[in-house]
Amino acid sequence: MSRPAVDRTLNTAGTGLPLLLVRTNLVMQELAAGAVVEIIATHPDSETDIPSWCRHSGNTLVHSEVSDSTYRYYVRKHA
Repeated sequence: MSRPAVDRTLNTAGTGLPLLLVRTNLVMQELAAGAVVEIIATHPDSETDIPSWCRHSGNTLVHSEVSDSTYRYYVRKHA
């Protein structure tokens, strides 16, 4: 799957957990339903924590990828 169009980018590189999730949640609150945020992370636990957060928050992980220890997640805000 290709990367979706992005409405906002959140660069959390160098940020540990749980701050990564706190910042993600704050950004999502600012977005309209259906908007997509690109989350850039370097923390390896984000591979499990971002998908889990999406399931619990009702948001949709539409795409993810990793390259050179940089993780990119594309999350669509729930309606």
